[in-house]
Amino acid sequence: MPDDSMVAMRAALLSARDVLSFVRLSRTPKHADVLDGFITHVGDKWALVQTTRDGSYSDGWNAFRIVDVAQVKPHGETFETRVSERQPEWPPRAPFPLELDETADLLLSVPRSELIGIEKERRRAAVWIGQVVEVDQRRVRLHEVDPRARWADEPLGYRLGAISRVQLRSTCITALSSVIDLTIDGGWSPGRP
Repeated sequence: MPDDSMVAMRAALLSARDVLSFVRLSRTPKHADVLDGFITHVGDKWALVQTTRDGSYSDGWNAFRIVDVAQVKPHGETFETRVSERQPEWPPRAPFPLELDETADLLLSVPRSELIGIEKERRRAAVWIGQVVEVDQRRVRLHEVDPRARWADEPLGYRLGAISRVQLRSTCITALSSVIDLTIDGGWSPGRP
């Protein structure tokens, strides 16, 4: 059963979603970034924000654990809101349907052909980018792409409980996707270019 603080944070996120308010999310993990953007979906354990970069232009999507949220602060009426409302992707919508009730369901709902970034912000400031290969109730296996846009020889496993954030279609991930060979079915093979 969720505690009172989780219920309160979830209510604040639902309120921000309902009015498409531009918000700043402060989160508790040691290496967590502040997220600015528009809340679009709220599940039982995860929520989705269309994040923005300087100038209020879209910088993809971030799914984050609700339990890690320390504060949901509306920006109020700012130029960022007005800029966002004039962009072709307004109003913000998830790039594809996502399940936000459990970590395994979230990762399983990402199309296999998508590159994603996973973060374990309680331990370090790093992002692992790759395609989801397999998910069970304890781990995700991610076939990673390195900073030189080369596929790893084999997928690596990450504990679901350690994942605090999942990035989708950020500027970096979109750029990386444009220079690597993404397969339609999300499959992989060792030695891929």
